[in-house]
Amino acid sequence: MKSYRQQLANWVEEKKKTIQDVKQLELVNELQLKIKEMEDIEKWMVNRAYEKGYDDKELVRGRVGNYYGETYKLHDILKSLLN
Repeated sequence: MKSYRQQLANWVEEKKKTIQDVKQLELVNELQLKIKEMEDIEKWMVNRAYEKGYDDKELVRGRVGNYYGETYKLHDILKSLLN
């Protein structure tokens, strides 16, 4: 199973083959570099989720139904409250 970042990188690579304009090609190349830089963030998130799940298992905690929402989308809730 490929991650979201890997799927995006593959999609951008496919689109890059059809681009003729130099400016668009430069933008796509920059986008590919940014996607590659995000690999470290992805590694951290996957490793953190694994460790969190392991710790919860060891402490006999129940399953979290929406780990992503509770962990990474909380800032969106706070942002909407401030606006």
